[in-house]
Amino acid sequence: MYHKSSFYHAAVQLFTNHNNFFPVNISRRFLQKVCTITFLLLSVSLNAYSQTDSSLSSTKALLIYDKTDEKTNIYIETYRKYAFDAGVTLTEVKLDKGNVSDISGFNFVLIYSRVMAFNMMSPVRTWLKSVKGIENKNIFILTTAANFLDKNNLDDLTGIVKKNKGIIVDATSSATGKLSDDQKVALVKKHLVKLKQQL
Repeated sequence: MYHKSSFYHAAVQLFTNHNNFFPVNISRRFLQKVCTITFLLLSVSLNAYSQTDSSLSSTKALLIYDKTDEKTNIYIETYRKYAFDAGVTLTEVKLDKGNVSDISGFNFVLIYSRVMAFNMMSPVRTWLKSVKGIENKNIFILTTAANFLDKNNLDDLTGIVKKNKGIIVDATSSATGKLSDDQKVALVKKHLVKLKQQL
């Protein structure tokens, strides 16, 4: 990788040797000024990008969710698609494939849970009861169901978070049987808008 100063001097040497490139008479001093201005603008742009990229990578969000299927994949895909725009680096944990026992290292926790077995079974609920690091953690919860039981699931999850002194930034439940794909996407984007407001 070239050092910035090396790049600058190479650019000056290239462009000031203008007899090989330009049919008109352009002064060496003028070309040096052009190179200097261009280099300064490039440096500012690269530094700004580096700072932005660094701030994004240091803001971490955990997305935790139950087993999904073709009806619920749209929620997870939406989190993936728009998390970067919201300003966070997203880590996913699908509870039938893995686990995370301590969430202390994350700035935000995004929970997606669908109603299973008439709400008698909930991997997310079981996980919340045992995970460490909930206290003072900013948490977003989205629960869905084909019927009214989505609200029961939401009440269960928010109750556990509050008991363990977590901070619920946004909690949403929805019976999704009649929702369009755009409406389902909007449920997730609502979370991410509120998350961005916390940064």
